[in-house]
Amino acid sequence: MKVVSECIVGILIILAGCGSDPPVVSHGTELISVDLSLERQVGIALDEVHREIGKWIINSDNTKSDPTYKAGSRTWSNGPDKNTKVDCFRSYMEFHTDKDIPVRIETVFIRNQSFLVLLNCDDAEETIRLHNVVMEKIRAQSKRKT
Repeated sequence: MKVVSECIVGILIILAGCGSDPPVVSHGTELISVDLSLERQVGIALDEVHREIGKWIINSDNTKSDPTYKAGSRTWSNGPDKNTKVDCFRSYMEFHTDKDIPVRIETVFIRNQSFLVLLNCDDAEETIRLHNVVMEKIRAQSKRKT
């Protein structure tokens, strides 16, 4: 965990100095940086990723569910009231893919600096597939915004 945090800090420092980068940039198969204005679109895209490659089961009443899905988040802000600006937001989703391989997708938002998507999967081929689907969905959502 400490190594991941140190990597994130290093990447954030690098990204903070970047100029006008494209709105969605891949930095290998496990890290994607996204323009801050696309925060909402990233959330929608990641839901689409789960719908597309998640390990869904059909229940007896013909509804679909994914018992492997877990999600959570944490927010750090600069004050106690509800008008406070968020300084940092970190969220995650975990699920098994349709190939029964566990994945974890984290997003990290730091106000006025970066929005990162971190992909974690123990299978190299599935990591590549996950990365490609995430990139496709985020790019599609970013085009819908404009």
